[in-house]
Amino acid sequence: MSTNAPFIAALLTEWLPAAEVVIEWDAEHGIGVTVTLSPHVESGSYHRLWKIQPAQTSRLQTMLVAMNASAVESKELRYALRITGRKPTAEAISWGEPEPPPLASVRHELEKAGHIEWAQARVLLRRAVFERKRNEWNQAITYLNRGVDILGNSYFTPIVNDDSGMKLALARSQEREGKMEMAAVVLSRVLRTRLATYLKVHVPLDAAETWDE
Repeated sequence: MSTNAPFIAALLTEWLPAAEVVIEWDAEHGIGVTVTLSPHVESGSYHRLWKIQPAQTSRLQTMLVAMNASAVESKELRYALRITGRKPTAEAISWGEPEPPPLASVRHELEKAGHIEWAQARVLLRRAVFERKRNEWNQAITYLNRGVDILGNSYFTPIVNDDSGMKLALARSQEREGKMEMAAVVLSRVLRTRLATYLKVHVPLDAAETWDE
């Protein structure tokens, strides 16, 4: 891999069990993330462009320069990375498991800058909204629970006044009692609140989001 010029772009594709994630870093414009649920369904895709801090760009440049560009033999391809430098050529690398540490470091940095957990949870909320409009409460709950699980506690900090745990417990209780519509409504509020909190905590400059769909 050439190390005599900084890189200007990187495109990482990840094939996850239930989604395809594409993270596109551009040194000048920021980083975009697109999540598409698998199999593809209506309202099952989401794209977001984020600002990227200079420190993140510098860290990523360093990792890309130091990265070993050798692909790893794997029965199942899981990651593909295309890197563009100042020269008009691009390098492509694909790998699976076991994952070499240099490639894992680049992937983790791109995922962090692209807020991949947030984006996955966001598309699951979008799909759940679609299911709720069709009165498909069980399906909506399935998507919402997945979104809550994927986002995890990444939205939380000690300074956040968070009562969503009690609402989540209420929704789970309603689900067990067969009150699926009520459970879906409460779960939607929980996930939306946690997504909004994540933005305020981690990306205040990008905190605006359109929730009505």
